Amino acid sequence: TKALMRFDDPPVGGVLLSPVNLYHTGSQQEYQVPSLPPAITLSHTERGRGPTVIALHDLGRTGDVMLRALKPLTKRFRVVAPDLRGHGESPASEGGHTVAQYAQDVKHLLDTLGLEDVVMVGWSMGSFVTWDLVRQFGSDGIAGHVNVSQGPSDLTKDGWEHGIFPLEELFSTLTAAQGVSRAVMKHFIPAILMHEPTQADQE
Repeated sequence: TKALMRFDDPPVGGVLLSPVNLYHTGSQQEYQVPSLPPAITLSHTERGRGPTVIALHDLGRTGDVMLRALKPLTKRFRVVAPDLRGHGESPASEGGHTVAQYAQDVKHLLDTLGLEDVVMVGWSMGSFVTWDLVRQFGSDGIAGHVNVSQGPSDLTKDGWEHGIFPLEELFSTLTAAQGVSRAVMKHFIPAILMHEPTQADQE
């Protein structure tokens, strides 16, 4: 099931509102949460039945990538895989591209769908989003967390040489991504994969 969930940006650490309208459009559902502009929309896909697994993708990927990776779980679990804001089928957003905001978006998703006792599976940045979700809102409703390929820091520094790059290189990469994001991602994504992506993967 592919769904689009529409809600308004919650304030940092703020009160989360309940859905007021549910629209059915073919196989898509749109949930609305009122009165906290500006509104954004999140796409999420569900597969399977059973206890709920929330699958959070990494930087530059989508929920569909997580669904393919976790396909065997759908025989016993309900796997919910959102496209974080600005990713996949979730429309582009001018702001809010922080781990803290992604965590608030996921919290809204959990509350709007009425999900409890979920197991969070975070791939790379998806684990950072999970950790920030717990930091902001506590661990109530979260039965567990599976960390896929995420160390305690992405940055190399004294005592931790397993990061991707030092802080200074992070800033230059982020600056470059604002102007030539496709070129930056073309070099960045293969660097974080075990095997060279195929042309089909890159498209």
